[in-house]
Amino acid sequence: MDQGRMFVKQKTNKDGTIIYWQCTEYRTANKCPARISTSNGEVRSRTNRHNHDASPTKVEVKSFITAAKERAVGTNEVSFITF
Repeated sequence: MDQGRMFVKQKTNKDGTIIYWQCTEYRTANKCPARISTSNGEVRSRTNRHNHDASPTKVEVKSFITAAKERAVGTNEVSFITF
C-alpha cells in the first residue's frame, strides 16, 4: 500500500533487491497505469498517476481480511458463526 492505494506485486529484479508493483485497479475497467518500485520496504520510485480516487474503505476491508486470514493460519482458536 502506498498513499492510501493498493498495489499488487508485478515482478522482482534478478537479484531480488527491487520489487515492482502495479495498482490493483489496473485489472479493472479503469486500467490504472500507476506503478511503484520498492527496495527494503521503502518506495524508490513512482511512475504514472492514478486515474481514480483512493478508496480508504477498500483498503481497510482488505487489511481486515488479510489479518483475519493470518490469524486463522496461526491459531487453534475455534470460531462460531451464528445466524
